[in-house]
Order: sequence, then structure tokens, then C-alpha cells
Amino acid sequence: MIGMLVIILLIVYSAFIFSLRYLVGVITFWGKEYLKQGYCILQSDRSSYYLLDSAIIFSLSVIGLYSYRFHPSLVQMAAMRGVKWTFFLVLLFLLSLPFRKRTTFYNERGLLMVKPFKGVQPISWHEIERIEKMRFQSKYYILFDQDGKRLVSFPLNKKTKQFIDLARQNGVACADLSEITMKALEKNLRKLSMTGRLCYLFMCMEVYLVTLFPERDWSPVAKRCWQWTKNYWNESCEIYSAVVPEFLFEFEGYEKTNEINFKGTLPEKDYRELMALFTGLTTGDEEDEINQLLMLPIDFCNACEGASLSWASSESMDVFRDVQNLLSKHGIPLPDMSKIKHMPAGDGWGGFVDSDYLSIIIKKDIKN
Repeated sequence: MIGMLVIILLIVYSAFIFSLRYLVGVITFWGKEYLKQGYCILQSDRSSYYLLDSAIIFSLSVIGLYSYRFHPSLVQMAAMRGVKWTFFLVLLFLLSLPFRKRTTFYNERGLLMVKPFKGVQPISWHEIERIEKMRFQSKYYILFDQDGKRLVSFPLNKKTKQFIDLARQNGVACADLSEITMKALEKNLRKLSMTGRLCYLFMCMEVYLVTLFPERDWSPVAKRCWQWTKNYWNESCEIYSAVVPEFLFEFEGYEKTNEINFKGTLPEKDYRELMALFTGLTTGDEEDEINQLLMLPIDFCNACEGASLSWASSESMDVFRDVQNLLSKHGIPLPDMSKIKHMPAGDGWGGFVDSDYLSIIIKKDIKN
């Protein structure tokens, strides 16, 4: 019992020392001037050195306290025999001082690398060639310059994911990252109802459209997307299908298009509006990227039609793989999924919901 209590006290004591060292490190961090300038930290060894310092302080304090309390004679002995170890630890600390500043910062202009004995080295985006997965560390990635020289390695987490998105937007090739992103996306999608997933698909489509074609008014497309969650899916799918260029451009002229593809339900005003919207973007070819994007809700609906919930849940993931690839291709970050966390998987298919509030296009249209 006493032994267990001692172990618990030692654990608490070590945690206290590390917390105190970490707090002191944060307060005295030399790189605050760069953080104030808008830089973010990509990689830093600070925590490793805080841990090393804490381990040294913990070991020396525990040994010293034990010797003084229970074996006073050991203090004098330790003072004589511990000179070499003390000298070694002091030397190790002094040698580590230059390396403690090794940190890589980044902002919208590129990197700012602080290296031992080399000082501050700014690196612009055009000097960076690619990001690759580390061979034996699946969650670590390496940044290479245009000469193939390794610049820095960093872990993949929420903070560094922001750097990756920024790097993509600035033309840096990011190899083997889409699979990691997709696995994380799948994990989060499985927490949503099918209606929640459909809403997220529309969110992805909207961010693609407004990012690549901000000058166009996408409200006709957005309205046909978000009506889906207010009606039965078979009816909603037919209403939505008018925004798919492949269907819209298949026949020449309004009358034939409306009669054959839309069973007489597409108003001529909507037809003219959509044709004008897509002019210069697509000819209705099924291979056109925008057609592939706008076809995804139809694919989602087809995966769900007549299927069990478990089957539809699994099959519909291909749709999100496709939309994630399209966004990744253009360096567009995935939208925030927290906005639909109130549509949990426990709701199964999900119910009717007014989801217009999730649309960045409809909100913009209302403001205007």
C-alpha cells in the first residue's frame, strides 16, 4: 500500500515538474516575435527538451532528497563520485542550447526555418517541391526543396493539416496524403445520418463552386441542392437533376430537353437560367469535371435507392472519395463538419430538415 502511494506521488511530482517546465518554456519562448508577426509553428523540438530538463530535475531532486533523508552519508559520497556525472549533464545542457531554437515557422508566404549555427532562413513556396510520407513513420511527412534536399519532417495532425492545405494552394505537390484524408473523412462520416452525409456532400460542392468560379451566381444550383432534405428523396432527385450539365445539354432546345429528360417539369425560365450559368464552363460532356461534381448527388441517391441502411452507408463512401479528390486536386480544404454534428448516425436515414442555413451560397444570395 505504501509502495503504491509512493509511486503515485512520484508520478504526480514528475507531472508537476514537467508542467512547470512547460509553463516556463511557453512564457519565455524565444519565437514569440514570429508568432506576433502571423507565423505558425510547423515543427519544433521544444517539448523534447522540456521533457529532458524535467527528467534531469526529477532524478537529481529525488536522489538528493532520498540521500539526505535516509542516508546522510551518501550525500558526501555522491558529491565526490557525482562530479563526473554533474559535469557531463552540464556539458550536455550547454551543447543542447543551440539546438533548442531549431524551429520551423510558416505563413502565407512560405517557411521560416531557424537552424543551429545557420540562423534564420526564409524559404518561399516556389522553392519547395513536394511533401512525402516518411517511409517508416506513417504519421510523419517530409518536406523537400526543388533540389530534392530534405528541409524538415513534421507529424500529421490538425495544426499541420492547415500547413498542408496552404502548401497545396501554393502549388506544392503532396504525395500520399489523400488516403490519410479520406480515412479521417470516412471515420467522421460514419458518425452522421445519411441525410447528414448528403448535406456534407452539398457543402463540399458549394465550396468547390465558389472557390473556382466566384464570379458566377450559383444560387440556382444551391437551391436545387438544399431542397433535397425537405422532400422525399425520389422527388428531390428529379428536381435536382436539372443542374447536371449532362442532362441539361443532352438535347438541343428547351422543348425536347424538358419533355424527354425532365418529363415536362422544368420551367423554361429555369432552363434558360441554367444554360446561361454553364455557358463557357461545360458542353455537357460527362467527362467534364464540373459535370462529374454535379453528378455526385445522383450517384449518392443511386447508391441508396432500394438498399439497406448498412449497404447504402458503405456504398455511398465512393461518392465522398470522388468529391475529396476533386477538392484536393485544386487545393481546396474540406468544409467544417461540426456544423452538421446534430445529424448523428443514430438517426439512420435521417428525417426532413430545413438545411438552407448550411449553404454559403444561399446565405450570400439573401444578403445581396
